[in-house]
Amino acid sequence: MEEVEGDTSNTPYKVQFIDLDKYQSIGAYENTFTSAPDNGKKLTVKVRNMNSSGTVILNVYRGTEDFGYMDVKAGREGIRTFAMNDGSGVTGDWKVYITTRDGHVMNLQVQAGQH
Repeated sequence: MEEVEGDTSNTPYKVQFIDLDKYQSIGAYENTFTSAPDNGKKLTVKVRNMNSSGTVILNVYRGTEDFGYMDVKAGREGIRTFAMNDGSGVTGDWKVYITTRDGHVMNLQVQAGQH
C-alpha cells in the first residue's frame, strides 16, 4: 500500500464510504470502513476545513498501518489518495481520524470513496 502523492483524483467514486459527512464538534472525528478489490484501484479521502481559522489534523490508517498526519488549514481541503503497490484493487480496514492540536471547534466536510 502506498500513498499517491499529488493525486487529487476527480474520478467519480465506484463506492462511497463516507458521503459528505458534515461534522461540527470539539471532539475528534472518526469513521471506519472496509474496502474490497473489485471496487477500484484507488481510495481517496477528502476533508474540507470549513472554519475561518484553525488547523485540523487528518490521519488515515489501514489496519495497523499509520500513514501519518496531514495538516488542513482553515478554508482548505486536504486530499489523500492510496493505491496498492502491485496495482491491484484496494483492500483493507480503514480508519479516518481528524482532530486539532489546540481543541478548537472543528467544522468539517468529509468524504471517502474507492474508484
